[in-house]
Amino acid sequence: MSRMNAFDKFCAVIAFAAGCFFLISGAFGLFIGTSAWYQLPPIMGGIPALAGWGIVKAVIVAWSPPSAAPPLEEPQPTAEHADPRLDPAGPEDEPPSPATPPPSR
Repeated sequence: MSRMNAFDKFCAVIAFAAGCFFLISGAFGLFIGTSAWYQLPPIMGGIPALAGWGIVKAVIVAWSPPSAAPPLEEPQPTAEHADPRLDPAGPEDEPPSPATPPPSR
């Protein structure tokens, strides 16, 4: 399922075309200058490429499907928060069973 509705996709296609125009214009403008609705010298002619790349990259990211959230790991209990019933030695507040001798002190 995409995050974009039909109107968003329509606008994204137009923005992608404009971004590609700026990207190509800027690539040529970097070396020979550019003159579209503006006029820039050769080195500054690369500026439209940056704007074009920003538009193209934004459209690609928006058009891609949302990524699945990573699975959550079960939190491991620490020693102070562990359930004593799950401890192999048993809970501390229960008296020892009659089969085992009491601990010596």
